[in-house]
Amino acid sequence: MKKRFELVAGIGSRNRLIHGVIAAVAAIAIVNDAGRGAMAIAGRTLFVGEGTRGGLPLTWLPMIDAAQLASGATGDLRDADVWLRIGAGSPLIIEAATAAIAAVLLLRILRSVARATPFSSTVVAGLRRLAIVLLSGGIAAGVLSTVASIYLIINAGPVSGSDRLAFLGANYSDLTIGLPQWPIPLIIGGLIAVALLAAFRSGAQLMDDVDGVI
Repeated sequence: MKKRFELVAGIGSRNRLIHGVIAAVAAIAIVNDAGRGAMAIAGRTLFVGEGTRGGLPLTWLPMIDAAQLASGATGDLRDADVWLRIGAGSPLIIEAATAAIAAVLLLRILRSVARATPFSSTVVAGLRRLAIVLLSGGIAAGVLSTVASIYLIINAGPVSGSDRLAFLGANYSDLTIGLPQWPIPLIIGGLIAVALLAAFRSGAQLMDDVDGVI
């Protein structure tokens, strides 16, 4: 009896450790993505000022790899087009929200598995919701990032100097636009959840068949 109690206590401790690690990693990712997205939309740091106005460089936007102000020019991200900032920052906010919801769903699934009910309808439903959240959030963030990149190229590419200046908020002698930022880890996580859903659904069906035979 004592050994059994120690075994159960050890399993409980490991489960709490796993849950704590998942919660901590999710919290870091959420704060990082939400903070970066909010600052991209605001165009400035949120808590600590940077420079005289707290403005961030244009390269803070994920799709801009390099941006060099022309000689004598002044300006920062706060001066750029507001829709560009919203389009660039919103995918990060979506990623943060997706990570938060996915973490809650994953912890619920793990709690059900820890109760020795891995093939229950609760686990299967949780995996279905997890797959939907990860895939929809990842694809939505990627599509929005692509739209923002196209918007940037149209308005900062082959346009007149005055239009470009008004859009970017400053005169830049060098501007390098990178690829859209797709959250590949979220999408891969969603595909893994789909695969697990198929496996656990088959397991649940097998359990039902066994119960029917017994």
